[in-house]
Amino acid sequence: MYSDGFVIVGASYAGVSFALHARKLGYTGPITIFTEEANVAYDVPSISKKLLPGTGDVPVFKSPILLEKADITVRAQTSVTAIDRVDRAITLSTGERVPFDYLVLATGTKAVVPPLFDGLSGVYVLKTLEDGERLLAALDVATRIAVIGGGVLGVEAAYGLRQRGLEVVLYERAPACLGRQVSPGLSTRIEDKLSAEGVVLYPGTSPDTARTEGNGIVLGTMGVESRFDAVLVCAGARPNTDLALQSRLPSAQGILIDRWFRTGDHHILAVGDCIEPEEDSTFEMNCLSVQHATETGKQAAEALIRDIPARPVVPTFWSALGEDMIKMAGYYDQRTSVDPAPDSPGHAATQSRDGTLRFVEALNDNMAYVKALKDMKT
Repeated sequence: MYSDGFVIVGASYAGVSFALHARKLGYTGPITIFTEEANVAYDVPSISKKLLPGTGDVPVFKSPILLEKADITVRAQTSVTAIDRVDRAITLSTGERVPFDYLVLATGTKAVVPPLFDGLSGVYVLKTLEDGERLLAALDVATRIAVIGGGVLGVEAAYGLRQRGLEVVLYERAPACLGRQVSPGLSTRIEDKLSAEGVVLYPGTSPDTARTEGNGIVLGTMGVESRFDAVLVCAGARPNTDLALQSRLPSAQGILIDRWFRTGDHHILAVGDCIEPEEDSTFEMNCLSVQHATETGKQAAEALIRDIPARPVVPTFWSALGEDMIKMAGYYDQRTSVDPAPDSPGHAATQSRDGTLRFVEALNDNMAYVKALKDMKT
């Protein structure tokens, strides 16, 4: 039935989840995963959670042996440059053409880097394991670093770099760190934790100039300049739609999909953080959640092989700053207040909309988090 098999672009959670679940559902045809990276199926969140603070290595979430046993071919360090929708084939950077019956785009996201950093050396992002290794190499001669962006990644990176003994300055354009992800009460607690660890915070502030000076970078903010040995940009991410746009697949902020994860070409699916659902779909877009990416890959395999449409997913997130464990689930709405749990040993709060529990956040209160997550899933 599928002589040319399934071809997947991207070897992170969503793409690998699709491949393994297709096998679990009984698909026996060829499955090939292409990725530009040398490293395959590794735990991306561990780059900021373990690699930067030096508390551990970045583990794989599915071993190469498991993929090999499932008869899934992985071609690493291989770029896909074009999609031929008429003849159903992809073109690789080598010029090789690979036919497919169905193509799955699991292209993830790309780091957002403000234009003022264009062309400057000493500026780093943290999207891949290679990015993390490049940053660590630079830290051998660095003592002072600026982190741009106070979302989850920026907060974790600032904390981790501080644990390595560096002087860290964190700039966040919004009035507070994690202001779009958690309530003001939890945001304040997190900022207090960072300050206590020695991270210098500049909320409501973003550099407006940047220039190289010797081996460092000078950032300017409202006329005041500061010199750093390196700059780590954690200013957000956008869905990687490059290949889809080149192939004239309908895209807005992300690759548009229906409830069966189909793009404008029904022989091409999209999963993970690169997707943007159409109006009648189930998922919210670009959640940057491991659980969300894994579940979309799994459900896309079910949609293709069993004709089962998407079901709602409750994305989950966690972060650890030393002994403080932060957990979140669902979708936080800045326009709606949260209901704090009065007897929490740390901090816990929920948020409901239209009578339905939609979000929970917890700091050192796993019991409240688990209970709320269970209620959200039912």
